[in-house]
Amino acid sequence: MSGVKPEDDYCHGDYPRNITDIWKENWYFNFIDLENKAWGYNHFSLRRDVQRGIFRAMHVVDDVPLIYENEMDIDERFEKVGDGSLAFEVLDPLKKHRVVFNGPKHKIELVYEARFGIVDFNEGHERDESAPKGLNIEHYEQSMNVSGTVTMDGKTRTISCFGQRDHSWGFRNEDLIQGWNWIAIQCPDRTISFVIAKITEDFSGSRGHLSDGSGSTKILDARKVSTNRDAKSLPMGSTYKLEAADGRTWTITSKMFSQISLPMKEKKGGVVHENFSRFSIEESGETGVGIDEYMEKAK
Repeated sequence: MSGVKPEDDYCHGDYPRNITDIWKENWYFNFIDLENKAWGYNHFSLRRDVQRGIFRAMHVVDDVPLIYENEMDIDERFEKVGDGSLAFEVLDPLKKHRVVFNGPKHKIELVYEARFGIVDFNEGHERDESAPKGLNIEHYEQSMNVSGTVTMDGKTRTISCFGQRDHSWGFRNEDLIQGWNWIAIQCPDRTISFVIAKITEDFSGSRGHLSDGSGSTKILDARKVSTNRDAKSLPMGSTYKLEAADGRTWTITSKMFSQISLPMKEKKGGVVHENFSRFSIEESGETGVGIDEYMEKAK
């Protein structure tokens, strides 16, 4: 059983005080509506060691990138996660959320409703207290049905698609992490999400789940087989091999159709490539869309 509780959807007020290590609480919501030519993600991060809030809305509408970033001071009483332009609220814990953005060029209002159940990325994994505090977090994800509106240039379009959300909290120092791949795939009948992280030269690992209407199956091992790059060495897509707890293996290939690449302020010399991608699964013939994210050292 997952250890995630309904109250975990909200801000955690029991974070450690008077610490020097980086302690964050992050929420993330993505959506991809190919039919209406709108996709993107919204990211909320509370740095409790320095009491700063970091807010990002990265959207693409009609192939136009729309990027919003803001930082602000927060305090002990900070509970409503937002900065006045970008915010989210819990409508029904672990089941329903709303994300709102009011920007100078466009606006969104999206409701996220649970498509499948929560998957706890720590379930069945013992915490390694000897691991470096680069990625020592609680972490869960959920596939969502997304509905709402996107308004740009005075025109409003209705959004109806799949999306993914995640929530994590704990010690998280990206400057100590060598790199990662995070993949969240929405197929018509299932979702597949996994992470491959290299913390140090000697410490790496992977976690993830395959979920559908009957429940979830843990991914025991995930590895990247190959990556295609363009002339500027930007990642265009990869092939991944997965081994699941039910004995099945999966070969998944991604192909980017839209990309946002940004320097990562949290990691000196790092860059995140957020690839909105199409995916194909060799063994089942299934296809889907989703996120193929790369955090790498800048070339």
